[in-house]
Amino acid sequence: VWMIMKLAALLQDWVDCPNEWDRDIVGLTQHSQHVQPGYLFIATQAGQSFIHEACERGASAVLCEAEGAHAIDVSTLN
Repeated sequence: VWMIMKLAALLQDWVDCPNEWDRDIVGLTQHSQHVQPGYLFIATQAGQSFIHEACERGASAVLCEAEGAHAIDVSTLN
C-alpha cells in the first residue's frame, strides 16, 4: 500500500518548505536509478553527482546536505 505524503510534512522536523514548493511525494530513495515520478531523492554526499539524473527520472524533490548548498525548485530542471 502506497501512502502519498506532502513534502512539508516529511521535512517538518528539519527544514522549512515554502508553500509553493510543497508537493506530493509517493516514494523516496537514495539511488538515482530507482527514482520514479513523484519520488524524493535523498542525495548523500557521494550521491550528489546523481541529482541531475534523479531529476530527469522525475524526482519531485531532492534532499541533500552540503556546505554551501541552497534550495532550488527542481521543477525548473526538467
